Amino acid sequence: MELLFNSNEEIEGRTNEDDKFLLEVLQPPSNLEELKIAQYGGNTVSPSWLIPLTKLRRLTLSYCEICEHVPPLGRLSSLEYLSLNNMSSLKRVGEFLRIESDVASSSSSFIIAFPKLKSLKFESLDEWEEWDITRREDEDVTIMPCLRPLTIDFCIELKVLPDFIPRKTSLEELNINLCLKLKERYEREIGEDWSKISHIPTVNIESTLRRAYESQRDSFYPE
Repeated sequence: MELLFNSNEEIEGRTNEDDKFLLEVLQPPSNLEELKIAQYGGNTVSPSWLIPLTKLRRLTLSYCEICEHVPPLGRLSSLEYLSLNNMSSLKRVGEFLRIESDVASSSSSFIIAFPKLKSLKFESLDEWEEWDITRREDEDVTIMPCLRPLTIDFCIELKVLPDFIPRKTSLEELNINLCLKLKERYEREIGEDWSKISHIPTVNIESTLRRAYESQRDSFYPE
């Protein structure tokens, strides 16, 4: 299912609140497996129906250019593929790993965020500065235990990967392209934190346009 919003400039008088209202009332079927939201004009993508989509396997948020917040997607228990691209107002993404208060305060302190996620991709998040993970001291949290490829392209302000990424034994491939601050930190053999990722079987850290073109192509035609 693809929800393609026309840009606000194309519809005179349409506001950000209009897009938020439209997204809320759409109510897709509960057994939905694939969802792409593009050109959405709200500042947050958090319709009440999203997290209860327990069958959702693939989610893409694309060209939501004024979106500043994403919901706690870690509760999507069947999600296998996640892509956030061309969201130029998003500065922090740690919150999308957040577990909502009703779960975090339950009797069990063991939490798995993104239990089935296999592929994660970030592209052209121009203002993204921090990928921080916050948790309570008494929480035992496992994050993305099945993640295999992680791709980060055109995220020029991101400085460091969160600690849980280098520790992942499942991670088979790390692709970083046109992210100069990350390249400096993790560059093969000479980056200050290269040793933290050197065990990953395939590491591609580039500053050329070749992979960028491939990445943009894959955004439109994901596997």
